[in-house]
Amino acid sequence: MSKYIELKKNIINYIKEKDLKPHDLIPSTKGLEELYNVSTITIRKAIDELVNEGVLYRVHGKGTYVAEKENKYLEIYNVIPTIFNDDPVINSCSIMPELLKVIQKKLFANQMEMIISSHNYNENLERNILKHVLRKEIDGIIIMQAGHPSNIPYYSQVANKFTNNVFIDTYIPEIDSNFVVSDNYMASYKLCEKLCEQKIRRIYRITYSEVKGTAVSDRQKGLDDCIKKYPNIEFVNINYNYVDFNDFKEKIYNFFKEEVIKEPFGIFIINAVTAHYFYEACHDIINKYKWHLATFEKPIDKYPKNVHIYWAEQNLDAIAEKVIEILKINPSQKQHVYIPAIIHNI
Repeated sequence: MSKYIELKKNIINYIKEKDLKPHDLIPSTKGLEELYNVSTITIRKAIDELVNEGVLYRVHGKGTYVAEKENKYLEIYNVIPTIFNDDPVINSCSIMPELLKVIQKKLFANQMEMIISSHNYNENLERNILKHVLRKEIDGIIIMQAGHPSNIPYYSQVANKFTNNVFIDTYIPEIDSNFVVSDNYMASYKLCEKLCEQKIRRIYRITYSEVKGTAVSDRQKGLDDCIKKYPNIEFVNINYNYVDFNDFKEKIYNFFKEEVIKEPFGIFIINAVTAHYFYEACHDIINKYKWHLATFEKPIDKYPKNVHIYWAEQNLDAIAEKVIEILKINPSQKQHVYIPAIIHNI
């Protein structure tokens, strides 16, 4: 457990044991150093967080005091590590940062303390984080996994060690765990329907390979099942097993540079991150035409008026509620919860 998290718990215990009331003074930095044998930096971080959480407040030149908070905020927290991606570009196109905020707020209201680790879709970094967590004694874990096939054994070990576990957004059949995911299959199906109803002659589907059973494969299945209803529309599959987005941008640019495009056409992109890099690479080519774009999560790029956009909004509050419910209630009973998405168009 991080030292500052342990100190937060110690301060909360001190308030309870000494029966401190709102506006009572807690020990000074020097006093906390002597009580708990911790550094000034650790004390500052612990106090800063307790102030931000409304448990304490500062008076400049005088000290730190107990705030007027309900007693439930002075309960000892359960520690819940959360592992997710923190790449700036990906997060600007992803629901994950906002979902994380919603989950964190609900965790705190349920006396659970979130500790965040970021893997940035890096296979080795994610594996090291999982190994680190496996050496710890914690109260539960939330994982927004990257889906690397080589890390599946580590996901399984984590799920087996901590019955209070929730995997978010991606269902991997090989893991015996709890999953709360967006209904990617149905959202993909509905997005495809939106495109096909626009009297489009051709749809380019831009995908990439991922672990079987994950969000990408669910989205591809929804797309495959939908297009069977539209035999008159031509579908062009563009699938790159890319690792580096710069490599992807070069390949997708070369494809559309050589392509004979007939409008109106549609582009179905398996996620909003790929949509971002696609548009960054090809906007000079495709903006000459009238076209339609379907993707997951609202695109961040400023598309011109000749582009009609369809995207899937996830119910973040429903996902967060299910995560908390699984962590708190009967966590050993495995659950696969699918949250439906709402389809929007711009």
